Amino acid sequence: LRIPKGGGEASEFIFDDDANRNPIDVEFPRYLVADEECLYFQDSFSIFCHPKAGGIPRTIFNDNTAPDDIDLFYVTGMTADESDLYVVNAGWGLVVRIPKTGGRSTLVEPLDADLFPRALTLHGDDLYVVDSNLGQVLEIPKTGGSVKKIFDDDTHDTDVNLYNPQSIAADDDYVYIAENYSQPLILRINKADPQEKGTEVLFDNSMAEGGVRLLSDPRGMVLYENHLYVVDSDLDHLLRISTADGSTKVVFGPDTVIGDTNLYFPFGVAVDDEHFYIADTGLDALVLIDRETSQSLVFRGL
Repeated sequence: LRIPKGGGEASEFIFDDDANRNPIDVEFPRYLVADEECLYFQDSFSIFCHPKAGGIPRTIFNDNTAPDDIDLFYVTGMTADESDLYVVNAGWGLVVRIPKTGGRSTLVEPLDADLFPRALTLHGDDLYVVDSNLGQVLEIPKTGGSVKKIFDDDTHDTDVNLYNPQSIAADDDYVYIAENYSQPLILRINKADPQEKGTEVLFDNSMAEGGVRLLSDPRGMVLYENHLYVVDSDLDHLLRISTADGSTKVVFGPDTVIGDTNLYFPFGVAVDDEHFYIADTGLDALVLIDRETSQSLVFRGL
C-alpha cells in the first residue's frame, strides 16, 4: 500500500498476482501421514491435505465438517490405510475414522474410560494403541469390533514397564514403542508371545558407539523398510534404527547440511521413497528432507 506521510487514504501500490492467499495457516502441527499424493497433517482440531507435488492445501476435517459427527479433542496419534485416516481422540477416549477425501468422522471403537491412549499405528487390518495410564497395548480391528489386550505391565515380571510411551509402530512380528520415563528407550514386544520376554530393549543410549547420546526426548516414530525413524524434540534430529539389530544412524540433524532448515521441536514424522516429512511444533511448520541429499526446506508454515 501507499499511504501519504501526511495522512490520508491508502491506495494499492504493488499487487502480486502469484501470491499465495490460501487461508490455511500452520499453527501447531503434531501428527502427519503420507501417501502417494498427499501429506495429511493434524493441526489443533483440524486435519489438512497438502499435495506432495505442491499447491494449495485443502481441509479434510474440522469441527464444522458435520453437525452430528465426532469432533477432535486432544489428538494423540494418526495413521492411515488406502482410503481412511484413523485418529486416536484421547479427550473422548475414542478411535475415529475420517475419509481421506474429506467428510464426517465415524466411530471405530470406544476405549475403556481408565485408559489414556498416547499413540496408534496400523499394520494390516489392525490398529495398535498404546496406553500410558495402565501400561497397555491394544489391538483393534480397523473396521471396529473386539478390543484385544496384547500387553500390559503385568505381562512380564522383570521387563520395562510402559509409563510414558510417546509413539508406536508395528510389523508382522513386533510392536515397537518409544518410551521416555526414567530414560529414553526404544522397546519391542513380540506379538505372538508377549509373555516370553515382555518388553525388550531394541535401543538405548548405552548401545551407541562412543557413548554418544542419540535419544533424549523421542516423539514421533514411523516404520519403513525394516527401519524405525524417530524424531527427538530435544536433540532436534531424526534417528534411524534397524529393527534387525538396533544399529543406528542420525540421518538428519543440526550439522547434517550447513545453511538449510534445522529442526526446533520436531514432533511427528512420515516417510516415503524420496523424502522425510517432519511436523515441527517449534517452527510451526512442516519440514521436508530429501533422503538422498539430506537437504531440508520448509514445506509449509512459518
